[in-house]
Amino acid sequence: MTPLTYTLTGVGVYVQQLVNSASALAPDLEWEYPFFSEVPSPFLFRRLIGRRLEPKTLSRVTISPEFAFFHNRRHSHPSKPPTRLLSGRFDLFHITNAQSQFDVFDLPYVITVHDLAWMRVPPNELPKPNVRGLDLLLDLIRNANHVICDSECTRQDVFEFVGRKPDDVTTVLLAPRPGFYPPPNDDEARVTGKKQTKVPYLLAVSTIEPRKNFVRLVTAFADFRTQYPDYRLLIAGAKRSAWPDVRRVIKQLNLADHVQVLGRVSDERVRELLWGATALVYPSLYEGFGLPALEAMACGTPVVCSAAGSLGEVVGDAAIIVDPLSTESIADGIKRVASLGVCRDELVRKSIDRASRFSWRMTATQTVDIYRQILQR
Repeated sequence: MTPLTYTLTGVGVYVQQLVNSASALAPDLEWEYPFFSEVPSPFLFRRLIGRRLEPKTLSRVTISPEFAFFHNRRHSHPSKPPTRLLSGRFDLFHITNAQSQFDVFDLPYVITVHDLAWMRVPPNELPKPNVRGLDLLLDLIRNANHVICDSECTRQDVFEFVGRKPDDVTTVLLAPRPGFYPPPNDDEARVTGKKQTKVPYLLAVSTIEPRKNFVRLVTAFADFRTQYPDYRLLIAGAKRSAWPDVRRVIKQLNLADHVQVLGRVSDERVRELLWGATALVYPSLYEGFGLPALEAMACGTPVVCSAAGSLGEVVGDAAIIVDPLSTESIADGIKRVASLGVCRDELVRKSIDRASRFSWRMTATQTVDIYRQILQR
């Protein structure tokens, strides 16, 4: 549950929706959150987690801090002995992210693998990996009682790079959050969506990191504006490692007045921006799922995206697919969506229909079934 204690990203959304949905589905399910901390304050962590969970769910969460100074944790030195999670207090442990404070388990455990991007994406397109951290993750995947993957694409990567048997790995798809839905009517979309700008715009929702392909997107947007000069590109996401390169390209292409970086914005604001956008543009180089694209479709917003990783699997035929390595292809894709006219309604309908096939209840049902299968062995 650690991802619930800071600003929600994709993993945090996964944990939040899984825990809330699974709790509603399985009344006998109790949660415990063991972690290392230098601050002996379960109240603090309960308060942080409580912002993300339903009250009925929070009442079934026990917080169990193990007090330890950071220099004693496994990350401090390669020679440090493994950190062991003892059985006794709970029946099963679920590692919901690539990182775990524990290396060795005296009880069954499940791990969710969101992606193995560093195995697929060129090194220059990703932050430099922590080699020891990657080795630890691969060991956790190898030794888990069961592996959950967000997509069939990631499941196949686990077979190829880790060597697990098919029966030990299950694809459990994610879903749009409840707060993402179509606008009640076109007028509301026009009014709420365009609070930020009075002109038509494209929207990108992601942290600004190399894998999200913002340099090519901004370059393609400059090409797009030769035919559609009134448009702006809005980016809703934190400035991360790719921001210096993106800022440089914006300056070189004289786009400072036409590309607006909003930083992190609330989920409600993202929904409003999606309602008013001509399209969500998401030419990622690799995704283990692609939640922003699915949530855009749930809002009835056309999506222009790559098929890299699992994205093609998620959006199906309800999006305009582009080559993420070609700025010309990205530009052509957003030109297509901008010129749809009355055909746009058909793409909106297909988008909403596609998104409706995914649900967190289904995610929780499959996950709880895996818990029960492991405990019955």
